[in-house]
Amino acid sequence: AQCTAHIVRNTITGNQTGANFEGYGGGIACDSSSPVIESNLIVANVSTAWLVNNRGGHGGGIFVGGLTGDASPILANNTVAANLADFGGGIAVGTHDGSGFQQTSPQIVRNILTGNRYGGSGAGGEAVYVGSESTLSPTIDRNDIWTNQGGKYGGWITSATVGSNNLEVDPLFVQGPLDSYYLSQTACGQPSNSPCIDAGGQTAADLGLAAATTRTDGAFDTGIADLGYHR
Repeated sequence: AQCTAHIVRNTITGNQTGANFEGYGGGIACDSSSPVIESNLIVANVSTAWLVNNRGGHGGGIFVGGLTGDASPILANNTVAANLADFGGGIAVGTHDGSGFQQTSPQIVRNILTGNRYGGSGAGGEAVYVGSESTLSPTIDRNDIWTNQGGKYGGWITSATVGSNNLEVDPLFVQGPLDSYYLSQTACGQPSNSPCIDAGGQTAADLGLAAATTRTDGAFDTGIADLGYHR
C-alpha cells in the first residue's frame, strides 16, 4: 500500500468533494492505502456530484478504494454522522461502476454510523455502500448502525462479511464540553446509559483507548471498550 498513516482523534467536519464530475470521500478519501483511521468524529461532510453523465459522489464520511493498488485500512471507533453522498452517506467501499479498483478489504469495526443522508441524486445515504467490483470485501462488525436515510447497507453488500455483533439502536448522544456526540451515562447524571457503552468486544486497554473518554465528565474508558469516538 502507498500509505500506512495513523489518523486518530480528529474532528473532521464541513468538507465537500465532487462539485463537478465525481466525488470520493467528503471527510477522508483512502485510495490504494492502508492507514488506521481510529477514534475520529466525522460529521457533516459531503460527497455528491449527480448531474447528467456524472458518476456521483461516494462516501460522505469515508471513501475506501484501490485505484492503483490494494487498500486494507482499519476504520475503528469512529463516529460517522450526518454526512451525505450519492453512494454511501457514511462509508463507501469502491464505486458503483467498478472503475478498475483493486482488492479493497477494510475492517469497519466499533464505529457509530448514524444520521447519514442522501446525496444530490435523492439516493444513497446508506451507512455502508459496497461497490460493484468483485474484489471488494469489507468486514463489518461491532458497529452501531442507526437511522441512516438510505438504510444500513447499499450496493453489493453480499461481497462483505457482516458480523453478528452489529447493533441497530439509538446511541443516545448527549452534549458535552467539546461536542454533541458523547454517550449518555447515568454515572454522569444522564437519565440512561447508551447501548454503545461496553459494546466493543475488547478491553479499552487492549485497544489503546484507556486514556480516552466517551463521557461528559472526562473519565477514561475502562473495562470493555465503548463504541464510537473517544476524545
